[in-house]
Amino acid sequence: TRKGAVTVAVRELQGETRGDQVLLFEVTDTGIGIDPSYHDKVFESFSQADSSHSRTFGGTGLGLSISKGLVELMGGRIWFASQPGQGTRFSFTLPLNRQGDTGNQAQDCTVETSSVAISSPRVQGGRILVAEDEYINTILIKTLLKDAGYHVTTVRNGREAVAAWRGGVFDCIFMDIQMPEMDGYEAVGHIREGEKEGEHVPIIAMTAHAMSGDRQKCLDAGMDEYLAKPIDGQLVLQMLARYLPASTGQPSAAQQSEVV
Repeated sequence: TRKGAVTVAVRELQGETRGDQVLLFEVTDTGIGIDPSYHDKVFESFSQADSSHSRTFGGTGLGLSISKGLVELMGGRIWFASQPGQGTRFSFTLPLNRQGDTGNQAQDCTVETSSVAISSPRVQGGRILVAEDEYINTILIKTLLKDAGYHVTTVRNGREAVAAWRGGVFDCIFMDIQMPEMDGYEAVGHIREGEKEGEHVPIIAMTAHAMSGDRQKCLDAGMDEYLAKPIDGQLVLQMLARYLPASTGQPSAAQQSEVV
């Protein structure tokens, strides 16, 4: 929201069973709201009410899809109410004293998540720039790359990506296609135009667009490889091993800094 506020409220509700404690969480903003025709897609992965590549506001990415899964896993439910142009309120409930197999479920998730890092060789010193505007997506790929031994810088849009590339030295760039202010295609164009003779930084596109022809469109724009979302962690590391087979140099302190 450009003006107004985002508020978070929590209150206790009466549980269905005597003695149950249920909390209601509400997150309310004064933002652009959600058009009624888009309501049934809000909790889908990588939904986007504004599908332009350089939209002003972000979409749901994986965030709401993951939120829905986590809430339901813990026995709660999630919903929202919205008025276009006025704002949105997301609500979810969580029962706090349910007894179940959540501990075992958490262990299963931990094993599945860590399998990528365990089966992948660790590298030292590879400097990676990640241009991604969705918070959850950024955390996921940043964690994956750091666990594999890479030094990661993150930016939120194409304009910041170009500025970071001009001010630093990177071995590879992961470039989201749909970002606010400047999309991935335009950012790659600026980078390729600014490269000196003999220079070429590998750029890997990340996009939820996985239709026929999307990969070739990314390659024609100057990108070296294409990753469809949701990102496969093992595939990410395999691509880096192919493009950065000898990534062993140690970066300077300035190169290790992160743009949040």
